Amino acid sequence: MKPSQAISGKRSQAVADRTREAMLEAALRAFADHGFEATSLRQAADLAGVSHGLFRKHFGNKEALWRAAVDFGVNRYSQAMKQRATSGHEPVSTVQDLVRVMLAVTAEHPELVRLMVAEGAARSDRSDYIAEIWHDVGDQYRDLFYGVQKEGELTAFVDSDMFLFVLTAGMIPLALPGLPGSILGVDISTERERDAHTERLIDVLFR
Repeated sequence: MKPSQAISGKRSQAVADRTREAMLEAALRAFADHGFEATSLRQAADLAGVSHGLFRKHFGNKEALWRAAVDFGVNRYSQAMKQRATSGHEPVSTVQDLVRVMLAVTAEHPELVRLMVAEGAARSDRSDYIAEIWHDVGDQYRDLFYGVQKEGELTAFVDSDMFLFVLTAGMIPLALPGLPGSILGVDISTERERDAHTERLIDVLFR
């Protein structure tokens, strides 16, 4: 293969990757905004600015698209956490930083948590799927978590499952900013209040 062909191939793959990412981003937003039943492949395609046929070619049907969109959203958290977990800091600081990362990702990309809230209203195959892969994210850091727990740095009632549950609950105000405004009178859309909310959550989880 000539060098020019290799470069062209890499560019084509990069374009294809960006297109797929845009499609999944649009699908995740559509499912978060309208729910599974009210969302169609055509709506997601229109939101992404690509053809309906391209969505069908890549994902086949709506169920497959939904799962791919959820995987895409969860992977965003996994990648951000992986970068922070390799920072070389001591365990307590690392786990606290992971909390900050998860809330920061939620503030910037709230769609997955909004979708989780909607799907969690009733038990279904979709809610079970989200729960399974969401726990997989937490399981990657279970040994790190147990190290912090063993040192007695966590609030007494917190085990690994409760930690993930409380953390997920703490992410909801960032995905539904009108909620804390209505209940607490706090405008959590500002960076200052988001940071304050994050630190309050850390205070709840840690001694």
